[in-house]
Amino acid sequence: MLEEFLVENYRSMKNEQTLSLVASNHKDKEDRNILQYKANHTGKVNRFLPTAALYGPNASGKSTLLNALRTMRHIIVKPSTDDSTDLPIVPFLLDDNRTKPTTFQVILIIDNIRYQYGFCANESKVDQEWLYAWPMGRLQVWLDRDETTNTWKIGDQITGSKETWRKATRRKALFLSTAIMLNSRTLRPIYDWFSQRLKILQGGIQEPIVTNRRIDDGNAEFVLKFLHNVDLAINDIRLEIIDAERNVTRKSLGNEDNLKNENRILNNRYNRTWFSHITKEGDNVEFELPDESWGTRALYGRAGHWIDAFNNGDTLIIDDLDAHLHSLVARFLIEQFHSREINCSNAQLIFSTHDTSLLNRKIFRQDQIWFCERNKQSESILFPFSDFKTRNDLMNWELSYLNGRFGSIPSIKE
Repeated sequence: MLEEFLVENYRSMKNEQTLSLVASNHKDKEDRNILQYKANHTGKVNRFLPTAALYGPNASGKSTLLNALRTMRHIIVKPSTDDSTDLPIVPFLLDDNRTKPTTFQVILIIDNIRYQYGFCANESKVDQEWLYAWPMGRLQVWLDRDETTNTWKIGDQITGSKETWRKATRRKALFLSTAIMLNSRTLRPIYDWFSQRLKILQGGIQEPIVTNRRIDDGNAEFVLKFLHNVDLAINDIRLEIIDAERNVTRKSLGNEDNLKNENRILNNRYNRTWFSHITKEGDNVEFELPDESWGTRALYGRAGHWIDAFNNGDTLIIDDLDAHLHSLVARFLIEQFHSREINCSNAQLIFSTHDTSLLNRKIFRQDQIWFCERNKQSESILFPFSDFKTRNDLMNWELSYLNGRFGSIPSIKE
């Protein structure tokens, strides 16, 4: 579970910007818009948010914030094999910050342990890297790497061949990534959160491979229900699995009993997805996925990620959540994360949107809304809606936002 993400000197974000998913003490929507985590050592219940929405004009920094998290993930899980490849880091380029390192940091809750992990780097080297943990509520320094002073501290909590891992860590590599490649068990939970639990999607059409795999795993009924709940007239789903090596076609009907007996979808197979529709005479007519509407394709591509999120407690990041979707459909997707009956594993959804109809107190608490805007120096600034005092429960958030009450709107010149 993500508690906080911090970034500094990344593209348009010159100064430190922090997105927090810690719930305020406000009692609004306690029964559904709060994730609860009980600390093992004290029994204290901590409160986090299942969703966070980013609003702001075009080119304000919303996508930059989400891409910063994507870049952090990429550097951790896809390290370069040698130092000839630059790190994919672009600093703020409009002043002397272009020569300074970029900072990424997350605070995570994994298996009831709180971790703070981050690093400072530019395209040519990692300057600093740190990892702190609170396994029993007390701070433990697991890693403190500072290449600017050539000092390292690796805590006793990290077991294994620590000196070998340190020596193997290249100037463009992270100790976390290197230690994992050399079979560190202690650091595995942090690495696995980035590689398996953090899912970063683009808005609009998703490739259907994840949803197809979930159908193949026996989740066809869930996918059909997901599509029916948003009023799509799809009667059934059929996967056509083509073995690229043998040029053999196998057809599997979209119900769980048949799919369980089929061979699993492997990476070397191409999959065609067919949707069955009912004519007025009661006959089935099939359409292939590319022949369906953009909205249907967008929803089908996301269904598998929703399954994974609620099964595994994933953190989903989506830029332009509402692309190709009706406002009520986007609201449905969001509110599934607010449902304790559906979201039993503390999954989270962080997204950007331009759909102001979602800026609604019936959907969100104030601390779930964030605004991005660009100042006169072209620096992106991130700030929470909870910084503003709303006068009473009758305030219309959407109209107040569009009227400029909270800033973060485009300046249109007529």
